[in-house]
Amino acid sequence: MERDHQIEAASARDLDVRLREVTRAAAADDLRRAREVLAAVGAVVDDLHAGGVLTDAGYRELAAGLTALARALVAA
Repeated sequence: MERDHQIEAASARDLDVRLREVTRAAAADDLRRAREVLAAVGAVVDDLHAGGVLTDAGYRELAAGLTALARALVAA
């Protein structure tokens, strides 16, 4: 997404760090924490889109991925 200019580099790095935290928590079977962090990531993505840091296409891509991840965490 960064290479396609859909998101600024610093914001992409921040999201990467947060998503890694989600996967670490899920891997450690701390699903409550994984869900909390994922919800926070969703809020950040909304803010980035509202602030013009994230394009519409990037927003749709992230929303689809985060939704799939949320479904997996709920099913776990």
